[in-house]
This record gives sequence, structure tokens and C-alpha cells, in this order.
Amino acid sequence: MNTTIRARSSKSPSGPWQEIALPVPPGDLANPSTYVHENGTVTMIVHTCAVEPPGSWLNPTSIKCFSILRAPHWSGPWQLLHTNIFAKYYAANIT
Repeated sequence: MNTTIRARSSKSPSGPWQEIALPVPPGDLANPSTYVHENGTVTMIVHTCAVEPPGSWLNPTSIKCFSILRAPHWSGPWQLLHTNIFAKYYAANIT
């Protein structure tokens, strides 16, 4: 179970880059996408779980969860705001 997301930061696009581990709430986390607000607050949507039968991840019987996290700065601390945000759509088998 992950408790960090790895990120890289630099003061310049040309580097040097430093890898850091961002502490996040525990869970199976993958594919984070972030939005940085004008005040520096960061909102992240992240794939948080997938219970999949053998075969394609796109199988409609898979359980797919997405959660929203927020932090006052990209480096954290991260707070879990919502989990399984698309549950009603998956329950209706809408993909």
C-alpha cells in the first residue's frame, strides 16, 4: 500500500532535477493528475483502486476508484477529500 507519490522538482526546466517522495494518505495510488490554483493550493485526482478480473482493465466488471486530494502546496501535506467519486456511474455501468 503506497503512502508516497514520487515527484521531481527543479527551479529550471533544464534541471538539475531532484526526486522527492510526497506523503499522501495510504492506499493503492496511480496516475496522479494535478491542478495548481492561483493561491498555490493543489488539487489532485488519482486512481486509487482497481479490483480486476483476468483480462483487460477496461472490463466493465472491474472496480475502478478515483479520489480527490488537496494540499496547500505541491509538496504537501495531502488531505483526502473524496474517494470513489465516480461510483454511481460505474454502478450504472456507464463508462
